[in-house]
Amino acid sequence: MRIQAIKPQPSFGILKGYKKTPYGNYMWGEYKDYRIEIYDAKKYGQKLQYVSNSKTLRWIWSKLKYMQDGIKKVIRSKAK
Repeated sequence: MRIQAIKPQPSFGILKGYKKTPYGNYMWGEYKDYRIEIYDAKKYGQKLQYVSNSKTLRWIWSKLKYMQDGIKKVIRSKAK
């Protein structure tokens, strides 16, 4: 019986980097002409998703999730 090698899952190239921080994780990547950044502050129960133009770094869209008094809250904002 011949055993086949394990093939890795295909990557679409969105994730470009990952960094551990004292408060959680920071990930960034690119999709089409957009730069996507995710700040995950597990220590404080917060998560920020930030999208900007990859060439000019102009802010396009952001979303912040956090807990306040035991209630999950979400704030969204986008450029006009």
